[in-house]
Amino acid sequence: MFTVVPLCLLFGLYGGDFQGPVPAWWCILEAVCYFIYRLLDEMDGKQARKTGNSSPVGLMFDHGCDSFTAAFICLMMSKMMQIGNGPLTLLILLGITQSFYFSTLEEYYIGGLYLGPFNGATDGSVLIIAVFLVSGIFGNGFWAASLPGYEGTRVVDIFFYVIFLSQFVAVALK
Repeated sequence: MFTVVPLCLLFGLYGGDFQGPVPAWWCILEAVCYFIYRLLDEMDGKQARKTGNSSPVGLMFDHGCDSFTAAFICLMMSKMMQIGNGPLTLLILLGITQSFYFSTLEEYYIGGLYLGPFNGATDGSVLIIAVFLVSGIFGNGFWAASLPGYEGTRVVDIFFYVIFLSQFVAVALK
């Protein structure tokens, strides 16, 4: 609910493409919704383990929901940051979902989810909330602005390439 409702609001009210302005109220709403999602996601797993109600099916369901959320958050960030309808959108969606897929696959074969330093599940969540809050406070127009002295290179391009490359660094640090 805390992921699907903002997704439907964003793409239902403001079009299905990945460009154009997004209102500040939506950015603040998404920051709050994502924080609540992360809080509830952490709490349900801890409660299941504490009460002895955890199971492989529950873990699979939880990670399945998390995988959809990772993709939906990526789509919402791409639209909010006005990334455009180009190959960068597909590259970012592929990078985030594959990172999640391989972490889950590793958990299946190793028997535990061992995240390295600076991982998307903890540090990435703080970054996502901060990006939505900053965009809500200052507007999302600065993401599409060109860097001074580098015409044609937008702030969002640098941001997403750094995120994409950080996926490779995270794997190398494991």
